[in-house]
Amino acid sequence: FSVARSTVYRAVQRAGEPTPARARRR
Repeated sequence: FSVARSTVYRAVQRAGEPTPARARRR
């Protein structure tokens, strides 16, 4: 688990967009 992933996930949820393949795959 990486902090960057958490940050990306939060930013994505805030924007209301689907999880990016980058964070989803890695």
